[in-house]
Parts: sequence; structure tokens; C-alpha cells
Amino acid sequence: MLASVLMIGAHPDDEYVEVLAYAGRNRLARTAYLSLTRGEGGQNLLGPEQNELLGLVRTQELLAARRIDGAEQYFTRAIDFGFSRSAGDTIAKWGRHEVLSDLVWIIRRFRPDVVVQTFEGSSGLEHAHHKASGILAAEAFHLAADGNSFPEQLQRVAPWRAARLLQVVTGLAPEGPAIQIDATQTEPVEGLPLAETARRTRGMHRSQGFDSPARRTPPRCWLSCLAGEPVSGDLFDHVDTTWGRVPGAEEAGLALKEAARLFEPGDPGRTALRLAEARPLVAAIEDPWARVKLRELDETIALCLGVSLRAIGESPEVLPGQLLQVRLEGTGARTTVQVPETQPCSQPYWLEKPHGPHLYTVENPELIGLAESPAPLTVRFIVSAGGRHIEFERPVEAPGESAGPVAVVAPVSVSIPEGVHLFSNSEPRSVCAVVRSHAGGAHGEMTLDVPAGWTVEPVSRPFHLAGSGERTALAFMVTPPPSEARSACTATAAAGGRRISFGLAEVRYPGLARQVALEAARTVLLRADIETFARQVGYVMGPGDTVPAALRQLGCAVTLLGEDELRRGRLERFDAIVTGVRAFNVRRDLHDNRRRLLSYVEAGGAWVVQYSVADRRAPEQVAGIGPYPLSIGRDRVVSAEAPVAFLEPGHPLVSFPNRIGERDFCGWVQERGLYFAAEWDPRYTPLFECSDPGLEPLRGATLYARHGRGVFIFTAFSWFRQLPAGVAGAYRMLANMVSAAKTAG
Repeated sequence: MLASVLMIGAHPDDEYVEVLAYAGRNRLARTAYLSLTRGEGGQNLLGPEQNELLGLVRTQELLAARRIDGAEQYFTRAIDFGFSRSAGDTIAKWGRHEVLSDLVWIIRRFRPDVVVQTFEGSSGLEHAHHKASGILAAEAFHLAADGNSFPEQLQRVAPWRAARLLQVVTGLAPEGPAIQIDATQTEPVEGLPLAETARRTRGMHRSQGFDSPARRTPPRCWLSCLAGEPVSGDLFDHVDTTWGRVPGAEEAGLALKEAARLFEPGDPGRTALRLAEARPLVAAIEDPWARVKLRELDETIALCLGVSLRAIGESPEVLPGQLLQVRLEGTGARTTVQVPETQPCSQPYWLEKPHGPHLYTVENPELIGLAESPAPLTVRFIVSAGGRHIEFERPVEAPGESAGPVAVVAPVSVSIPEGVHLFSNSEPRSVCAVVRSHAGGAHGEMTLDVPAGWTVEPVSRPFHLAGSGERTALAFMVTPPPSEARSACTATAAAGGRRISFGLAEVRYPGLARQVALEAARTVLLRADIETFARQVGYVMGPGDTVPAALRQLGCAVTLLGEDELRRGRLERFDAIVTGVRAFNVRRDLHDNRRRLLSYVEAGGAWVVQYSVADRRAPEQVAGIGPYPLSIGRDRVVSAEAPVAFLEPGHPLVSFPNRIGERDFCGWVQERGLYFAAEWDPRYTPLFECSDPGLEPLRGATLYARHGRGVFIFTAFSWFRQLPAGVAGAYRMLANMVSAAKTAG
């Protein structure tokens, strides 16, 4: 079967797996999903990763999904910068030329017969990234066939004209000719409905909550033709899907067809020999399809022989120049791999160079589009079949389940555990840097680099680490400037003739391959006059929550409230209780203890609730939040610079203990907020008004209500983004909210 389908969407969870599964499993075509972004701007229900590290998580989720549906995975250099309302603005930020270049490059390399876009460029969809993906996919479909477009690519690839461009349509059947994909039909290998394959695949997007049983796949969808050859009912109308499309491949095609006809499930070794005899015929063909099929042929031979070809390193990490023992699975053998002295440290290729907020920098064009970096260490296996030798290259994997490739690391790594250090006055405070050894032992000196206006003592500190994995924390006293300032501070270790200013971030979740990335050993030094009246704060963690660290920077003692603490603990000992972002979506015990929390407020406490998602498929998750009726909507303010109006300038929440003003809404990142309150009881007081340009003003960002002797606050501003970024106003507002019970008038 020589046919191929490329699907194009905006984000890692935009693919229509029903279509991929139908094309790949039922029609046996080569399939792939091309996501413009890695989903860096999304939410994270699994853990604390945001931005680039969240992109790593979602990349691995896509690859886990592809292992289920059998498709390949590609990306452009575009960065998901959060929700957008304008397709034109989105494309301008990404760079039309750059993203189109990536799309055309991938189309020309993959050579799809059919291109499928998941979103229509002219639709009125709310999220403009989706609309932008449709616009760019349609342009790239035509440009890939034009030899005058991106001519610099033609040294490596040839122009490619796909047969047709299709659009996924759900709901009502489209007008005109269309191909219906019925998700209730079964695929031939496992005998499962396509909808079940789609459900399992989409369930891998756990960071976005797609493993929820409330989510359902549509029973059917349609593919409507937008450009190219018209369709009359079949995905590959007017496409030759046989070896007849490849010049000089008749003999190879007949040999492979005969091997398939004679396949015996009980004796696959015979088929391996027949395929080995046909292999030289395929290898001799000069055509891209032959190269694709040669790889498939070799893997099929290995499968028919029952050969497991894996190389497992004895350690998950190795240093440049080091020897690594490797176990060759399936052979019972062991070998030693010498890591080159010049081998760079492992880093995802799209993170190797500094980049802007909207587009990664990738200098090697051969890497553009790849889902992952090539493995730093590989082993070549040679398999003999029918007197012919077939070579296989495999990555050296780290030991353990879903361990990913062995990582090449520096002798030491450096980190500053606290992402922000808040100086509420001019007094010096300690900043700790941690150095960890990845070798048998390491010694050197650590320095803390601070900008002008800040001072640090001592100038350097020595460290001595005896063995691999050992770490030590080195404290420095940092004195801030007298006036408000926000600055970056970097830790550097001098060891073994190298200066190292990065740590090793490990991203690992069940079912996903372990990933490592280099993170700058950097913290934000924030000098801001901030006062808080709260000392003891109880915190109900949401997924990936970093707000407790900010509360500790304010001087609060934070107690994380588990299920037992919420049900039976002494809540009255807390000056405030804070509910994390999306906590109501993932903590059923919050609903179960709602009355207890409201009794805590009534007795004089302060309960601060950050936003949760109003999921139409599970509305009960956010029902009953607050002492009085309140509903959460889907409204948001995308612009981080959107003007904020103060509705109650003298209100205690914006007056005490810190005066909140316009300056506190400067320097925000990504957005103002999301999932604002939509409707509320008049006993709530809205405090702010803001909106994106040209839209109706919204007042549901922060609501305040007295309940008994205490205070309830709902807030949908994105504190979880502003606090790690070191936005002074976010810290001032957080201090006011947790102090609300003590400042209520």
C-alpha cells in the first residue's frame, strides 16, 4: 500500500484520531499528524511544568498517542503563546514566512497524497490559533507544489503536489461531495471500533484532562474537499496506491505481494526469508517511496524473525568522554560505548538556541519538523536473514520502563530552587544555589551573579562533592537596592575547567518517555515593599500549582491540605485558606467539604478561590462554589496589557495592607485571566473591569463577599503565571487577599 495522509492542526490535542486510525489501520496508509505548536501555552493537570517544559510533556503525550494509532508526528517551530482572538495577529507573531516554510518543508519531505486540515481558516472559531492553522495549511498545500516557493529547500527536497486538501467536518454533514468516516466501524488488527482507538489515543493527553470519562469522540465525521482533485466517496480517489506509481518497481511489487499471499501466522520466519529475498529489489529503486518502504520492510523482517533489538545503558546519564556499559536485548550480549569528548549535553534541539516568545530558533534545517532530537548515543545491529545482512540503528536507552534515551550531562549541574526571591524591605536575605555532581566526584567554586544595584557576599563559595548524585546547597547573602526593582540572578559553578550555569530538569510521568532539558540556574530578585497580615495559610493544591512558593516568599507558613485535613483538621488555625487553580476540577473532596469551608469563613476566616474550568461535559465540578450563587463562564482577557479599571478604589481588598494601583498591572505575562465569573449574586462585589480591545468589558475577574465574620474571594486573574514571573503587583494582591479576614471593614 503506497498512500499517505498528513493531518495539520494547531495544538497537540487537535488531531482527529478517527481519521488517522481509519487511514492508517483500515486503509493501511502511511499517516502523520503535524502540530504547529507543542502546546507550551496550555494548562497542566499533571504537574508544575509550564512553557517549554510543558511543551516537552505534551510532545511525549503526542508520541504516546502515535504509538497507539501508528501515525508519525511532526512539529513546526511555532510556539503556543496562549489564547488568541485574531488569526492575523497569531500568524504575524509566529511569522508567516517562517511557519509556511516549515509546513512546506514537511509536506515536501513527507509527500502526502492527502492533506487534512482540522480547522477551517474562514471559520468563526474562538481560538485564533485554530483558525490560523487552517489558513496556513491551505497556503502550504499550494506552495509545496510551486518550485518558486522556498527555493532554498530544493537542494534537499523536490516540489510536491498532494492530490487533495480535505477539511474535517463534525456535526451535520457538509454540502457537496464528502467522505464519511464512521467511528463505529472496526479496524482489522485488534477488531476494535475506530472510536475506541480514538478514545485510547486521546486519553494520552492527560495534561489537558482528555483522559476524563466525560469526554466522548464523535460517532462520525466527514472530510470535505477544499482543493485539488475532487472526491466521489473514497479517500484516495484518483491516487495510485500500488507499486505501479514507482518507476521500475514492478518486480519488487510482485515479490512483496507474493510474500504477503504466502504469509503463515504460525511460521512467520518463512515470510522473513521471502522478504529478505525481495529486499535488494526495493533497495535498488531510486525513489522516496522505496526508501520509506525499505525501512518498513526491514522492521517487518525483524518482527517476523522475532528479534528484539534494544540497547539498554547501565545508567540514565553519562558524561562526555565516559565509557558506558550497554546491554543488547535479544542477543544476551554486552558492549561498551565510548562517548565522544566533544559530545554536547543533551538538550531538545528546539531549545538549544535562545528564542523569542513566538518562534523557536533551529539552525539545522534537517531537524525542523522532527518530534524529538536524534538520540545522542546509538548502537548498530546487523541481522542475517537468508544470507543477507540488514543493518538496524537503535538508540541507547536508559534503564527502566519508559526511560527514554540515555542523557549526556555535564560533570555538575546547578540550580536555584526558588524561582523568585522577594525582598519586602532593604534587609539582606539568603539565596541558596544547589550544585549536584554527575561524576564520581567534583570540586570547584560557586558564584552568584547579580546586576548593578544588588550586592552579594561572599564573592564565591567552594564545594567538594564525593560521589555521583551528591549535592550541596551554598548560601549567599544578597542585599537589594533601596527602591523597587526586578532583576535576574544567575548561579555559576566553575569545575573541571568549565563554567556551568544550568541545571538538569527531568520530565517524567507514567507512560511517557523520560525527558531531560537544560534549565538556566536563574532566579528573579524582586525588591518590592509588601506587607502581609497573614501568617498561617492552608492551601488546597491544584494541578501544577506554584502559588504556595509565592506565599512562603511573603513570609507565610503554608500547610498543604489533603483530604483528611479538609475533613477533620482544625481549619480555624489558618488566617486564610487558598484553593489552587483548577483544584475544583481535580479534588472531589473540595466539593465534599464545601460546607465545612464555608463554616470556616463564617467564623472569621478568609477563603480565596482561584479559577477552575467550567467544563460543559462536567458542570458539577464548579457548581456551588462560594457562599452565594456564582457561575463560572468561559470568558477571558487574552491581552496581558489590557487596561484594568478599579470599580471600588477604596475597597479593603485593594487598600490594605497594600495599596493596589495601575502599576500593579504592569509587566504581566501571557494573559490577564481566564474563566471569569459569568453571573453572581448581588452580595458579591466585583472589584475590577477589563477586556480585550473591542470587546465588552468584563467584571468577573475578582469577586469579594462577606460571609458571617469572614471573607470569600473568587479570582480568575492568572496569578499562577504572574507570581513565578516575579510581578510585584501579583505579590501585593496575593498579600491583600490572604490578609482579607484581618482587614475586612
